[in-house]
Amino acid sequence: MIHDFKTSCNRYEKNKYTSKYFFDTSCPKCIAIGRFHLHASYPRNLIYLEKGIVKETQKPILRIKCLSCKSTHAVLPFDVIPYKIINVGYFLKILLMIYVEELPVKEIVKCLNTSFQAIYSYNYEFKYFLVMITNFLRAKYKMKTTSPSIEEIVRYICSISKSEDFLKKYLEYNGRPFLMAKFKNNLSPPVYFGACKI
Repeated sequence: MIHDFKTSCNRYEKNKYTSKYFFDTSCPKCIAIGRFHLHASYPRNLIYLEKGIVKETQKPILRIKCLSCKSTHAVLPFDVIPYKIINVGYFLKILLMIYVEELPVKEIVKCLNTSFQAIYSYNYEFKYFLVMITNFLRAKYKMKTTSPSIEEIVRYICSISKSEDFLKKYLEYNGRPFLMAKFKNNLSPPVYFGACKI
């Protein structure tokens, strides 16, 4: 998969892409540069925040094919969490409500029109990645706190995550997109990640 760090999920339009858009993008699998053609698209459900309001939509996601190795790659907006229907902003809103605002789960469910299971699942996944996230924040953003609380980490992430720079640095540092839980063990088949050049 290839993340387009120029486009967020609320501005993503597959029709804006041409083969020339990827002239300086390398294939995540074989490293060939600019050897893509538009291949297909697939519908993807997305839930995201737009001006504080929860939006649900289905967008066609572009797939491109590398002419060198014949592999196909989905082109995702920078703020979409792979293999999830939510974006990073929505995920962080849930964490803010849990750890900073300290709202009961019942109130979060009502406010975001989601399920209890979804809230607990997202919270569990965040805790799973907590050490990886903390190490990243210390290395790339010089987070000074030696043993920060979860609330401090959530506040810190929310303060720096407004730009695609945070998500791009995370991908480069950890070798996987922010909060991507699929294929998290070493026995999984390889998944290739790349990014459009900025």
